[in-house]
Amino acid sequence: MRYEKFLFTPRQPSGHLLSLVCCWFYYLNLTIMKKQLSFLLVVFSFSIALNAQEFKTRIVFSNPAGQTDTLWVGTDATATMGIDTQLGEIDIKGTPRKNFDVRASDYTNQNEMYSCFLYPEWPTIANDLTNFETKTMIVPSHCTGYNYTENAFKVIIKTNSFPVHVEWNTSDFSGSCHDGSRLTDAYPPTWWDVLNGMPHEWQGMAEVDHYDYDYTACRYLTPEGDTLHVLHLALVYGNAWITGVEEMVDNGLKTYTNPAGHSVRFEFSDHLTCFPVVELYDVSGRLIQKLKSKTSTIEYQSRVGGVFFYRVSGIKKSYSGKLLL
Repeated sequence: MRYEKFLFTPRQPSGHLLSLVCCWFYYLNLTIMKKQLSFLLVVFSFSIALNAQEFKTRIVFSNPAGQTDTLWVGTDATATMGIDTQLGEIDIKGTPRKNFDVRASDYTNQNEMYSCFLYPEWPTIANDLTNFETKTMIVPSHCTGYNYTENAFKVIIKTNSFPVHVEWNTSDFSGSCHDGSRLTDAYPPTWWDVLNGMPHEWQGMAEVDHYDYDYTACRYLTPEGDTLHVLHLALVYGNAWITGVEEMVDNGLKTYTNPAGHSVRFEFSDHLTCFPVVELYDVSGRLIQKLKSKTSTIEYQSRVGGVFFYRVSGIKKSYSGKLLL
C-alpha cells in the first residue's frame, strides 16, 4: 500500500474574519477602559469629598440643672467665616433663646473685647456683638501660617447656673490641620499662646476631653435682655501658635511681641528693687500709654497695629527700643 504524504497548509484568515477579531478586541479594551475610568472617577470624587469636609465633630455643653445643648464644629476647604448653607449652617439670630442655650457666632473685630464686661462685673449696657448665630460652625481649614485668629469664632452661652461642663472627643482633633485647636475664655487678640494671665488658661482639644467653667472671663448683655457668657474656639494646626517673637534686649529684659493680636509683653529678669515703668510712644513721639507693674511682667494690648517705641525706667537699668505690633 502506498502512503501519500499530505501537507496541511493553514488558510489565511479572510478580511471579514480579521475585522470581527479587531472589533472584538476594540470592544474589550473599551470596556476595560470604561471600568478603569469609572473607578478613577469614584476615587477622585471620594478624594474631593475628603478634602472638602476635613472633619466635623460635636461639642456637648451641660450645667448643674441637668440642661444640655450641642454645637457642631469643623473645617472645610470651601468654608467661609460667614454662614455657608451648603455646609449645613443656618442663621438663627433673632430666635428666642432657651434657658440653657449655646450658639456659635463670628468674632466681629478686635474692639469687641472692649464691649465685654469682665468677671465679676455684670453687664448693664446692651450690645449687639454678633452678625449671625448658628448651631453648626464650619470654618476654613488652617494648615499653614501663624495667625491663629484667622478662623477663631466665639461660643455664646446663656445659662442660669454654673459650672458649665464642656466635653468633646479628643481623637476628632488629632488631624494635622486641627491638632492645635484650642478652647478658651480669652479673646483672640490676647495671649492664647501662653498660659499665664488668663483665668482658665486654654484647653488643647486634642489633649483633654472636657473642661468645667465656673464662670467666663467675659460676658455681655444682648438687646433682647439675655446675658451671654463668651468662650472662643480656634480650629487650627499645631504650629499656628508660634506667634510670639522673642527679643533678648538685654540680660535684664525680654520682649515678646504678638503681631496677630497687636500686643507685647515685657519680662524683667533682674531682681526688682522697685517698680518698673514702661512708656509707649507712637511714630510721632506722642506718649500713648504709661504702664506700671509691681511684678516682673508688663503686658500691653493695642487696638490698632503699627510701629511703637518704648522706654523702660524705674529699675536698675533703663531700656529703649522699637516694636512692631
